[in-house]
Amino acid sequence: MDIEVLGQQTICGNIPRLKHEPWDAELSDKRIWIADYGEGEPEIELLIGEDYCGQLSTGNMKHLQCGLIACETLGMASYGKNRQ
Repeated sequence: MDIEVLGQQTICGNIPRLKHEPWDAELSDKRIWIADYGEGEPEIELLIGEDYCGQLSTGNMKHLQCGLIACETLGMASYGKNRQ
């Protein structure tokens, strides 16, 4: 796969970290591990655009009761609107 890489000092504005929420138990039950929860995590240094995201997807998707969808790429990414 060929991916065009662009270097930028600042990629975008602040990307908030996930906070521990009621759906944590469901993530754990489905064996989905989120690596960058909460404060103190390193800055995000790589942002993959939606134009490449589909090529990186393994097809493993989990629909959560709260409305989010976890999609496996280089790890698990969450998408969608939280209904809670």
